[in-house]
Amino acid sequence: MTSTLENFKINVVYLSRLIYNIIVLNRADHKQLPDPVIISAGTITLEKKSALELIYNFIEHSFDYWPKIKNRDKSFFINSADKIFGGFESLKDKIQGFTLIFTIEGILNEENQSIIARKFRQMVRQSINYAIEKLGNGKSITFGKVKFTKEQLQKLKAEWDPTKEEDELESKKFEKSKPDPEIKKIKVEDNSDVDTLTNGLQKLKVDPNSKK
Repeated sequence: MTSTLENFKINVVYLSRLIYNIIVLNRADHKQLPDPVIISAGTITLEKKSALELIYNFIEHSFDYWPKIKNRDKSFFINSADKIFGGFESLKDKIQGFTLIFTIEGILNEENQSIIARKFRQMVRQSINYAIEKLGNGKSITFGKVKFTKEQLQKLKAEWDPTKEEDELESKKFEKSKPDPEIKKIKVEDNSDVDTLTNGLQKLKVDPNSKK
């Protein structure tokens, strides 16, 4: 059984690969999209980060946007989504494609928009669960500039835990949807270490339908 940290990194890597594939598939018709090689470099950089680095950075830089993520507010994805890993200087010139795919009409279909929104919500839930696990019997815990008390975390968990009806509805939507064929290509066998795809991305088994 994978840990909260492991599941968090799986979501981060899946999102970065999804964005890469979307850019590759659409760049011929939308030249304003960044060079896929640049995005690929950003994806590989993220994969090399530890799950601990990723979740600490995510909590610190995304916390102010959690209400918008919860409400699936499109303005977050257009104006702020590229800031959530703002703590990694090496990524600043490699994540510009994230906001562009939301601002250029016709790039994102409804399914991919739903997947991206869903993965962000999962990452917030995983962040809350990790903070609670890390806090243990303590009174407060800090992630960079963000500080949580035990009471705040309990409140956040209650707010973010989906109702049974919401969870079932979301599951049905994704059971009916078909995975993007380009995304399916990156799903590989375990223990594939440093073998590389032709698009320059390292292989990692990721499950777009993971609910953890």
